[in-house]
Order: sequence, then structure tokens, then C-alpha cells
Amino acid sequence: MENRFDVIVIGGGPAGSMISTLLQRKGWEVALFEKEQFPRYHIGESLVPGCVPILQKLGVFKDIERVGFQKKYGITFVWGDQPNPWHVRWDETPSEITKNYTFV
Repeated sequence: MENRFDVIVIGGGPAGSMISTLLQRKGWEVALFEKEQFPRYHIGESLVPGCVPILQKLGVFKDIERVGFQKKYGITFVWGDQPNPWHVRWDETPSEITKNYTFV
């Protein structure tokens, strides 16, 4: 059996799965390869505001809101041996992003 693809994507993480979805929606034949078996234990990271337009483009932002994922309005960093944490609120950052929150 011979398979023909327009694009082969290696890695099914956020970037790989996103580009695979967008290319497939454009009519491309896409093969996505991921070495990990799912589900698996994984400590992930929460989202930053730059992810909002991508989630909107994929058409899943409203679904994520509807399901009720915990909203995240900012972030706090503790850096090295510095005693004071550094806080960033999404609504205080210069951005063209329409939401002042992301999801945990």
C-alpha cells in the first residue's frame, strides 16, 4: 500500500497539531507523526494571550469557554534568587488581543 501526502508533520504537540489541522482544512493531505502514546502523564503549561487568535482561527475558543476551563488573567514569576515575585496582568500588556484572559 502506498501513501501519498502533501505534508508530513513530525510532532503532535500544540504547533504540530495546529498546523496539521489548518493544512487539512485547506485540502492538503497531511500525515502527523507523534512518538508519545496518549493519554500520558504530562505537566503542561497554561496559555498566554498570544494563543487566543490561534484558538479563534481554529474555531475552538468558544468551545473552550463553553466547557468552562479555568480562566487565567495574568501570571506571576519568581526569578532565581530574587525575593520579590514579578506579576503580569494580561489587561495591562500592550496587545491587539481582544481577550484579557486565557486558560489554565
